[in-house]
Amino acid sequence: MSFCGNGKPLLLVAHLDTVEPGRGIIPIVKNGVLKSKGKTILGADDKAAVSILFELMRWSKTQRNHRAFEILLSVSEESGISGIDTFNFTKVRSKEALCFDIAKPFGTIVLSSPYYLHQDLRIRGREADASTATQGHSIVLALSEFLKETPHGVLGDTFCNIGIIRGGSNANALLSDIQLYGEVRSFAKKIFKSTPL
Repeated sequence: MSFCGNGKPLLLVAHLDTVEPGRGIIPIVKNGVLKSKGKTILGADDKAAVSILFELMRWSKTQRNHRAFEILLSVSEESGISGIDTFNFTKVRSKEALCFDIAKPFGTIVLSSPYYLHQDLRIRGREADASTATQGHSIVLALSEFLKETPHGVLGDTFCNIGIIRGGSNANALLSDIQLYGEVRSFAKKIFKSTPL
C-alpha cells in the first residue's frame, strides 16, 4: 500500500502471523503491563506493529504535511521467513525501510538484520514392534545424542533452536523415523561456517 506525501517514500514493514497458540486470546492489563489472560500468547509479535501501522494510515488522512510512505504486511515469518523471502520488491518505490519487529527495549534501532538458516533433519532406524524388537533399530539414543550435542538457545548474537519434532507411530513400536525442524538466526555470518547443525 502506498500513501502520498512529501519527499522520498519510506517503507514500513510488519508481519501478520504469530506463533501458536494464537486463538482465543484474552488481553488483560496487569501492573500496567498488557498480558494474555489465559494460556495463549499475547500476539504482540507482531500485532503491536500492525496496530501502529493501521493507526498511521488513519492519521495520515488527517494531515497535510507528512512524508510519503509505503506499508508492507507479510505472512509466514514465524514459520521460517518465507513470506518476505518471496515478495517481489520491484513493486516497492522506497529505498529506505523500517521493520517493526524486535524484542528489544522501546526505542532500540537495529541497523542490520540476522542471517537465517532453516534446518530440516530426518533420522531413520529400522521399524519393529514389541514382538520383533530384536530385528529393529531404535533411534532414541541417536536422537538424545544429537539434541545433547547441538547448540541451542541464545548464544551471544546467535539463536539456535529445534522447534518441531515429529515421529513415532505406536507406543509398542520402536522409534524408527523422526523429523526435526529448527532454525539459526545470527548477526554473525561466520556462525554458518563454524557451526555444523
